[in-house]
Amino acid sequence: MKLWTPELLRLVSIALIAFSRSKHLKNQHLRVSQEPFSVCYAMAEHEYPVSESRRQFLFVGTVGMSALVRGPAMAASQARVQKYPGLEYLEPIYELQLSVSALQSSAGDANKWHLLKQRLEKFFGGGLFSERNYYAGVGVQYMNQMEYDKNELKEYVRLDKEARFNAMEDTLNSLEAIKNELQKDSPDAAFVRSNAEAASAAISRWFANIPDADRRAVADLYIAVRKADQNRDGRLSDSELALLDETDQAVWKRRIKLVGG
Repeated sequence: MKLWTPELLRLVSIALIAFSRSKHLKNQHLRVSQEPFSVCYAMAEHEYPVSESRRQFLFVGTVGMSALVRGPAMAASQARVQKYPGLEYLEPIYELQLSVSALQSSAGDANKWHLLKQRLEKFFGGGLFSERNYYAGVGVQYMNQMEYDKNELKEYVRLDKEARFNAMEDTLNSLEAIKNELQKDSPDAAFVRSNAEAASAAISRWFANIPDADRRAVADLYIAVRKADQNRDGRLSDSELALLDETDQAVWKRRIKLVGG
């Protein structure tokens, strides 16, 4: 059975975009996206405060998720990519990477486990509308927007998509393993640390297949947007948006239109 079919990718894309646009119509301002592991960032003494409100982003439902059968772990193929998606597709996943890094730095401190437990339960809660499914969906949407060399072998393309999908699933599954362990009366510290390291390694593996220029650009965008949010309310007003250069303004507007606040 093929992992990715044109029909499945088209279904995923339609579901993602349709729901994102419906949420966008409800927003009056340009929302600054918040860290999924906000508690971890606070524990890491990150300078940016986090509001309680969270975006809700539909993936494709349990049927769509079950169709994305995970293949065996492997490195990304040498498939030739002609064009990568814009930064608006990459920025939410960059947030996840930062948050996983913050979680890893806190996982070794048992005094913070109750906060990690609460945050991870929230991350995986909500069923279809969970943050877990949000990031799985964003990862699929990124792959759906990639353009491969028209002469590339189909098997190389399949392996490349599978490797990217596996890296995201490994990240999310390691986080879920931590959540489940922290729900025990006496969590295993070594297990918590090892899965935090595994999550960090997996999301790093995902980003290893992204062009260096895009990785630098998305980091710069992340910093610029947070500097522009001068009142730290988690939104960019029109005057705050104007503090960004024209390129960043355009990217951020596309990002909001794509996945909402």
